[in-house]
Amino acid sequence: MRSIIAAVVCGCVGVVVARAEPWRVESLGIASNAVNYENTGGVLAAGPKGEGVMFYTSYYRSTGAELVGYDFRRKTAMRTKLPSNGGYGLTVGNDGSVYIGGVMPGDLYRYEPKTDTLTSVETKQFGVQYIWDAATAGNGVVYGAAGYPLTKLVSFDPNTGQVRDHGEMTPGQQYLRSVCVDAHGKVWCGIGTQAHLVVFDPAAGTKKEVLPEKYATDSMVYDLTAVGDYVVASIRFSGDVLVYDAATCKVVRTIPKPDKQKCWALADGGSGHTAYLWTVPSQDAYRCDLQDGSLTCLVERFGQVKVVEDDRWLHAIEDQSYVVYDVEAKRVVTEHRLTAGGDGMVVFSLTNGPDGNVYGSTYINMHIFRCDAASGALTDLGKISQWAGQVDSMSLGRDGRIYMGAYTDAVVSIFDPAQPWRPGLKADSNPREIGPVGEGQYRTKANCLGPDGRIYVGSIPSYRSAETGAFTICDPKTGEMDVRLDFVQGGAVHALVADERYVYGAGGGEFFVYDPAAKEKHFRVERPVTAIARIKGGKVVVSGGGKLFVYDRETNTIAAERPNPAGDFSHMATGPDGQAYGVNKNRVARIGEDGTSVEILANEGGQFAAVDGHGRVYFARGPALFRCAPPK
Repeated sequence: MRSIIAAVVCGCVGVVVARAEPWRVESLGIASNAVNYENTGGVLAAGPKGEGVMFYTSYYRSTGAELVGYDFRRKTAMRTKLPSNGGYGLTVGNDGSVYIGGVMPGDLYRYEPKTDTLTSVETKQFGVQYIWDAATAGNGVVYGAAGYPLTKLVSFDPNTGQVRDHGEMTPGQQYLRSVCVDAHGKVWCGIGTQAHLVVFDPAAGTKKEVLPEKYATDSMVYDLTAVGDYVVASIRFSGDVLVYDAATCKVVRTIPKPDKQKCWALADGGSGHTAYLWTVPSQDAYRCDLQDGSLTCLVERFGQVKVVEDDRWLHAIEDQSYVVYDVEAKRVVTEHRLTAGGDGMVVFSLTNGPDGNVYGSTYINMHIFRCDAASGALTDLGKISQWAGQVDSMSLGRDGRIYMGAYTDAVVSIFDPAQPWRPGLKADSNPREIGPVGEGQYRTKANCLGPDGRIYVGSIPSYRSAETGAFTICDPKTGEMDVRLDFVQGGAVHALVADERYVYGAGGGEFFVYDPAAKEKHFRVERPVTAIARIKGGKVVVSGGGKLFVYDRETNTIAAERPNPAGDFSHMATGPDGQAYGVNKNRVARIGEDGTSVEILANEGGQFAAVDGHGRVYFARGPALFRCAPPK
């Protein structure tokens, strides 16, 4: 029999029902093995045993990474595990070794192709977690942008074995994001979250700021490359590329971002006065003459070009594949997946599906997945768009489609699980990308389909992209974004659900009810809120401040309130029975039909919440998906 335990807290009665036999929790496995190559460089060096020319890169995965390589001419591959969760900066030493900047820990790794060995150079001792970028000077010294959480420049001299900490390039900033060494031996350092560009002279130990004042409010000098007598820098958020005379450290020309693009990114492999650029997000590759700034498009929608070989071969990453494009033949000559299997990437969102299945996303690779409710099988559906980042909010609309918001740039998309997979921007694309919210919004915290057929999005800025978050109403037909920066205190909305009449949300320390017909708040109350879910009878249950409270739309009041004996839910979802289910790191629970009584289903939990067509509750811990089901 069930036992009922009453607890009196601050004069209110909280009811928890503990089952005689708890629900069983089972792990369904790794949701997706897709990794992220977005922040990683690429280099060309000799393959194992010193043979051929191999393309090397690495990736980030929250459960560990490798150095991977492929020689497309010899069709040979290599993989070696790194002692870190990722490898970002890559450079080739004068002795032919490949150096890789680690991500957690922030050490530098040295791979010697002739002996096929990997060794560590300890740089985490200088208080850094990442080495974003790496470059080799003419004298053989390898420099690392030991770039988070301090803007430290470090170096390793293979000739002497000396490791040096050159200090913070811009104290008070968080990211030393890019580095290159010019023809005069000066080290250029690109910095954020407030943009700076510092030229460091290793001989004198001096630093010089060279970023024009007009870019001082930008976020970051994101890419740097030295080409002949020039240094080329890409700036975010302006999106411009600045071309410097390396001798004078003066800007000689500016290359604005193309129309409808976020910014330029840079590829290595330029020489003389020729550099290589590609657009974000479209990934169109260009050759640039730095003497006059003229551009030649080489290929459209190709991928992230990492390095260009002999002004002919574009070595790129497209999602999970290494791709080589022959500029002369104007065709792709190689496509090869560099990784297989692995321990997965952290789950980043979950939602109920229209088909009774469960859908979710994973961290920083823009992939979504499906969990088949009948079998528990997990399927990686693929990358939803060409933007970098991850889907960070998902919701099921009453029309049977799944609505998604994504970092970066708070990009809104729609996915219909019943239709074939063909991501893009066209009307029949699936997922169909509508576009970024704008106004500097960068991360979506929540979204829902409103009763008026519009998409409601709660978002926040980051990296100096804007001053405040927003509540946005998106028209999916026209793509028009009504961005409201002052809808709640501080602007940011972090929880949203809707029914056939209203949109319910929270942000800025308030719970609100928005009426799309009247285009105004129908109700608001100042309350801390962690999660929201619809329940039967036109009611909404809200978690926050150690309590559950119920909003009744018919009376337009808070109809009930009690302490929550399970603790605040980080996420809630509505089941097929019309009841709400809550998850936090310690519990999985069902909220009774009254909206305030709590039935503990399991004394373990995680984050995110979804419910399948059979009423089973799904949540995540790290890269694994779990299911909480009734006892057999």
